[in-house]
Amino acid sequence: MEDTELLPAPDGAGAPADDGPRWLNDDEFRAWIGYRRMRALLDLQLARQLQPTRGCRSPTTTY
Repeated sequence: MEDTELLPAPDGAGAPADDGPRWLNDDEFRAWIGYRRMRALLDLQLARQLQPTRGCRSPTTTY
């Protein structure tokens, strides 16, 4: 491997243009919403399991 292969392309060639945020397409949006729902359910279940009667704080409590 030559040393030049480790260098970035000149003038940012090949790099994506920075035209602002790239919004999610429909499939990505559905996946994101599914993840957020799963995470909310996971947080609720963890909160139920880590009740103060068991000596643990809520998973969203900061120490």
